[in-house]
Amino acid sequence: MSGAFADTFESEGVEFDVASGEFHLHTSHKGEINVRGEGIATIWTIRALERVGFLVNRSAKSFTVEDMTHTQISVEVISNSAQVLWQITNNKTVYTHHSLYTLIKFLDCLYQGQGFG
Repeated sequence: MSGAFADTFESEGVEFDVASGEFHLHTSHKGEINVRGEGIATIWTIRALERVGFLVNRSAKSFTVEDMTHTQISVEVISNSAQVLWQITNNKTVYTHHSLYTLIKFLDCLYQGQGFG
C-alpha cells in the first residue's frame, strides 16, 4: 500500500498500523503496567488496557525486581476453563478482580490516587 489509507485516518485522531492492520486512537497515557499471562484472556486484557490509555509491558514469565522497580503495578491474568481472574500486585499488596471492567476501574482509581501518569 502507498500509505494513503494510514494518512487519511491519522489526521482525524486515529492511527492505522499497516503492519498489524489495526486502528489505534490517540489517547494520553495514564500510566505503565506490567501484564503477565498467556492465552486469549491475556491478549484481550492487553488490548483493553491499551485502548483506555495504559502503556503495557508484556511478559509470559515472572517479572524481575528491575521490572517492578520501574513499573510498580503488575497484572497477572489467570485463566482456566471455568473462569478468568486478574491479580494486581502493587507494592507487595495483591488485589483480585473477577471482571475486566472492575480491573480497569480499579487501575484508574489506583493511578489517580497515587499520582501516576
